[in-house]
Amino acid sequence: MLDERGPAGSAVRTAMALLGLAAAAWAGEAGADSVALLLSPRIPVAGRSLRVLAAGRVAVSNARVELTGPAGKIASSRLRSGGGPPYWWSAEFPVREEGDYKITVTAGGKTLAGSGFRARAAKPPPPPTPPPPKLPRRGDRAGGGVE
Repeated sequence: MLDERGPAGSAVRTAMALLGLAAAAWAGEAGADSVALLLSPRIPVAGRSLRVLAAGRVAVSNARVELTGPAGKIASSRLRSGGGPPYWWSAEFPVREEGDYKITVTAGGKTLAGSGFRARAAKPPPPPTPPPPKLPRRGDRAGGGVE
């Protein structure tokens, strides 16, 4: 069985996402230069990373994946691309605060794809779990232990 948490599982998830994006880019009335987007997680959380995967059916030179948030443009911490078809671009961005964001894929001054989303606030950590009760040790008279 494949461990989905390891590198192999990550590669499988990425491949499946690319196939899904490629199908979306090929479907419907989309133009030849249309690009499909996948955001992960689907509902971004402030204080965590956002991964963006874009795919299209034609090579687009100088394509850029950009994120704009409440405080302005946010630089990508990782940007990769690959040939195809499907041709793809992958970027990772820090989502620092709650609010409205917009992700766009552009090339040559033309917007190829875009999507808006609202990042939610991070949930506070759960309260600490109390320690288990102490059990009497064997031979402990105060605890009623049996000898």
